[in-house]
Amino acid sequence: MGKYTGIGNGHMLPDGGQVHLGALCYDNPPGKFAELNKIAVAYEVSIDKDGNFMSKGWAWK
Repeated sequence: MGKYTGIGNGHMLPDGGQVHLGALCYDNPPGKFAELNKIAVAYEVSIDKDGNFMSKGWAWK
């Protein structure tokens, strides 16, 4: 199982949607997910007024 810590900020849009921006850092034991410990991920999550969402992430090495 992978483990991460994140920080971010979000705001409401005039049409009732939301946008959240932030970053994630991973902290995993040796094994399957240990390679993730070497990167941070910047992310953006958009949620429309109906609750549909789109998430994007970028590796920061």
